[in-house]
Amino acid sequence: MPQFSISNIPDGYNLEVNVAHNFIESFPLYGDNGYEWLSVETSINIDDNRQGGAKTHVKKLEQFLPCMPKLTKLYMGDTGFEHLPQGVMENLSKNLTAIELPQDTLVCDCYSYWLKEWLQKLAHKVTNGYQIIYCQHERKKMFIV
Repeated sequence: MPQFSISNIPDGYNLEVNVAHNFIESFPLYGDNGYEWLSVETSINIDDNRQGGAKTHVKKLEQFLPCMPKLTKLYMGDTGFEHLPQGVMENLSKNLTAIELPQDTLVCDCYSYWLKEWLQKLAHKVTNGYQIIYCQHERKKMFIV
């Protein structure tokens, strides 16, 4: 993940961080040296971080995303997530203007039931534009709209 000072970001500018197609398995936390940029209005692309068999760990994402209170766009299309952290995702949705979701890896179970209602509210912000979320196990379908 990039490290730099927020003094390099002019007032009023949004930050776009693209770390797609990498080997990122964990994320920094705000307060870690060089990661003050997490507090700036940000768009982040963590898509396809499964290169070489690596898998982004959802627990690390659960710790990382709350460090970005001004997150406006989140792209996580090919991260291999089976679950999304409910409380974190619901809090983020206040500021999100765009979101790309994991495709074909979400598990349909009791822990993901909240996802359908949440996505129905955010359907206009989902950038990968599908109306049905396919879940990994048993190929169950979760209809969004």
